[in-house]
Amino acid sequence: MRQRRQFSAEFKARVVLEVLSGQKRAAEVCREHQLKPDLLSRWKADFVPQASTVFQGDERTQRAEQRIAELERLVGRLTLELEVAKKAVLLSAGSSGSRSAPTCARRTHRTRWRWSVLRSTCPAAVSTRGSGAAW
Repeated sequence: MRQRRQFSAEFKARVVLEVLSGQKRAAEVCREHQLKPDLLSRWKADFVPQASTVFQGDERTQRAEQRIAELERLVGRLTLELEVAKKAVLLSAGSSGSRSAPTCARRTHRTRWRWSVLRSTCPAAVSTRGSGAAW
């Protein structure tokens, strides 16, 4: 028994385009490449509806690039928040000694500024301030 021939997508497209563009007639192409007419008809039927998807690659690329840019912005924002939180921890640990938060009597302008910066950039980190957690 003879093995079936397998044709690449590039070959199929080239053959179908020859017929659709009018360069050659379907019978000529079938004789030239030893194809059955119904096979060429199936290739044409598959090719024509999907021809518009050739130009959709640009849309997919643009969407992927937009998603990448969005994720890069998110990484940048989270990195900044992490740096601010680390600085706030270092500053609060250095100014308050072993306590988790400065007492009202020991608050300075600098401490209030640190908490306001931390609160505006990373609200989740500030939520533990009053709970006595040592961060």
